[in-house]
Amino acid sequence: AGADDGRGPLVLHWDGAEWTRRESGVRGDLWWVHAVPDGPVFFGGSDAHVLRYESGAFERLRTPGLRKHIVFGIWAAAPDDVYAVGSSAGRNGFIWHYDGQAFRELPLPEGLPEDAFRDVPGFFKVWGTSAEDVWIVGGKGVILQGNAADGFSLRSSDENTTFFTVHAAKEQLVIAGGSSSGVLLASNGDDLEDRTPPDSPLLQGACVADDGTAWAVGVGVSIYRDGGGG
Repeated sequence: AGADDGRGPLVLHWDGAEWTRRESGVRGDLWWVHAVPDGPVFFGGSDAHVLRYESGAFERLRTPGLRKHIVFGIWAAAPDDVYAVGSSAGRNGFIWHYDGQAFRELPLPEGLPEDAFRDVPGFFKVWGTSAEDVWIVGGKGVILQGNAADGFSLRSSDENTTFFTVHAAKEQLVIAGGSSSGVLLASNGDDLEDRTPPDSPLLQGACVADDGTAWAVGVGVSIYRDGGGG
């Protein structure tokens, strides 16, 4: 999924042999996509868009947002347990949760860093190790942990860092970001430990494979892999 090229957002589907374009029926950019195994596919993007693709058709879901809200990240534990995060004008981060009937905005935890206008940072990505263990990352080094039922708590923040991506598989979690240089965090039980490669540049993407191997990518075509030895 990607930017609007004048025909609507670019949505491509791979069937194992070739890519084909799918028409979403909306205008604006799409920033993220998450497919539920054996279930629907959810897309998030500009203009508070959250789309659901199922049985060959797109549906725009009603959200609490306005045109100024951008959904940068979306993750679904199940078709009726979906999180969407983003920001308005780069700040005022929000967390929306879908229960299969409607999206509602979740309260933000106390202690979030604020700017001179008392605005909190924007959020960029959300991912979970399970339905009960959901992580959100964003500006000013914000890391949140929790779920819709119990609420979210602030794990950490850093005025000089931006976290762009969080990803997890089989209880292994990786967070990537930085500023002038990279920052890479990985789970160690209930803790997060600094696993930043020496002299790494800004890191903007991360992925944990099903076998637990972690990958991170960033500026200067930098690609890092954890083969299990750290």
